[in-house]
Amino acid sequence: MLKRVVVTGLGCVTPLGISAPSTWENLIAGACGISRLESEGIEHLPCQIGGSVKEFDESKVLNANERRSANRTTGFAMSAAIEATNQASLDFTDIDCDRAGVCFGSSLAGFMETILTARSVNETQKRGYRRVSPFFVPRILDNMAAGAIAMRLGLLGPNHSCGTACTTGAHSVGDGYNLIRLGMADVMLAGSAEACLHPLAMSGFSQAKALCTDSNEKPLQSSRPFDESRSGFVMSEGAAVLVLEEMEHAVNRGAQILAEVAGYGLSADAHHITAPHPEGRGALNAMRGALQDVKLSRVSYINAHATSTPLGDLAEGTAIRKIFNLDHEGAVL
Repeated sequence: MLKRVVVTGLGCVTPLGISAPSTWENLIAGACGISRLESEGIEHLPCQIGGSVKEFDESKVLNANERRSANRTTGFAMSAAIEATNQASLDFTDIDCDRAGVCFGSSLAGFMETILTARSVNETQKRGYRRVSPFFVPRILDNMAAGAIAMRLGLLGPNHSCGTACTTGAHSVGDGYNLIRLGMADVMLAGSAEACLHPLAMSGFSQAKALCTDSNEKPLQSSRPFDESRSGFVMSEGAAVLVLEEMEHAVNRGAQILAEVAGYGLSADAHHITAPHPEGRGALNAMRGALQDVKLSRVSYINAHATSTPLGDLAEGTAIRKIFNLDHEGAVL
């Protein structure tokens, strides 16, 4: 019999705050985390705005040994993980840590470290390899944040990392959910982090015509999903972690249950390296799988991917209308 899975903790690091409460308070107050970036080289790019995390001090969450092998992404991840476990009131001396694990991913975790190290090697030419830190490889691996969290908290259960671009966080939650409901774990910390606000990464997305380029002088008006004037997304950095827990396990320890993960679906549209299928085939299949998994009779809210790109929003909107049998105004047909 499949287990039920609930959420008992939440932690995040965002351009709006270094915690879930501060992020939420600024969000409902109408604050915007997008601003003009000041990094060297940004001024020459078509898109010069982004969502940077300000005033983040990794020394507050990573000890000296951890900082030797960690990058900014891991710092974000650890901060969010600690906040989430604190909210969940998890005492790791009272639970079976053999059945507690981590599903945490990133797409470009080692991007900044690779650029800085390559620059150092090039500057020193023949003796450049001596400038490479012995911790260089650990710092660039996508799964190092998952490993760091497990080592800090002593989690000996499943440890897994996925890198699936924009869906990394969603897939991490889905993987953690499946591990618990299949009986392979009681507790999973699931989420993702990213920290690659660099001119090179932004250049790549700019060349792919994916970034918002019409709001450099008005960053607060950038990224307008589903608007007819949408022109692209805005790169940002940060992290988020959920504490997923088998329901009976959470109830037995008196945990506050924030939500239940009722279903999960995923798919590929097998269409193009960057462009979605024009009919939203991939999104349609993923949503259909989630709804079939849980057999819901009513859906009251959709948290859209909303890339704010001309093709992405059109495909997603088409998929949503199809699966719920809606017309273009949102009315049921």
